[in-house]
Amino acid sequence: MPKLFPHKIAVETDRPDFPKICACCNENADTAYTPTPPPRAPGMPISEEPFTIPYCSACLSHLRAYEWLSTWKLISLNIGVWWVALGLVGNVYGVSLLIGPIFAIFIYGEAYRRLRDSLKRKPTCNTTESAVRFVWYRKSTYVFSFASPEYAGEFTKLNHKNLSEDINT
Repeated sequence: MPKLFPHKIAVETDRPDFPKICACCNENADTAYTPTPPPRAPGMPISEEPFTIPYCSACLSHLRAYEWLSTWKLISLNIGVWWVALGLVGNVYGVSLLIGPIFAIFIYGEAYRRLRDSLKRKPTCNTTESAVRFVWYRKSTYVFSFASPEYAGEFTKLNHKNLSEDINT
């Protein structure tokens, strides 16, 4: 289960309405982000198509850069761990074991260097990563969490008819 933000709203729909402002900075949204839905466990309702969350271009840029950097972090970690593991299995010791981890650190550093400018946030941004997280709670209830308290308030107003009584009270 993903770590949720403190501003949580539960709704009885997988098709909530999102405010037409940027989910990260609360300014005018000129584009949208389509999150990759998590795999569905048995018993979960099936959604016909993914939803989109309004973003401004600047916030979508730093979100995409954060996602790429997270991917490169995992790739680097795998390279370093597998190099050491295979070296130990092959009875390789000493400096040779350090080549993989050093290469992994170099790869991550290069990815960060290339993405550094794209990771810059506006003063009004609430997070570098995705500003909206959601999880399936049960039956048709979903819990959405927001980095921005203002955005959470607007989301609540738009979806007041679908609020889940047992979670939001």
